[in-house]
Amino acid sequence: VSGVERVSELVEYGNKNLKKYKFNHVKIIEAGDKLGIVGEKFDRILVSAAAKEFPIELTEQLKVGGKLVIPVQNSIYEITKKEDGKLEGVEHYGYAFVPLIF
Repeated sequence: VSGVERVSELVEYGNKNLKKYKFNHVKIIEAGDKLGIVGEKFDRILVSAAAKEFPIELTEQLKVGGKLVIPVQNSIYEITKKEDGKLEGVEHYGYAFVPLIF
């Protein structure tokens, strides 16, 4: 499990808690100038802040069969990458999140 956070104090705080509870299979890294972890592929991506527009670059980090859940403006999108690489999604309306910064 990999977490990405922009605020360095939260990265440090989160990693201290992970060590305290011996969650050795989890890491939190400080975000760079790109979304996610470029060059990596994931089974699941969960974003907990609302993007102004849908960030297609996160779908490039999904494995085939992977799922991305992300708030965009006031909706939550649930996206699955199919075998042929195409994306299939469902939009859930009526939510509010803090803004995604990158």
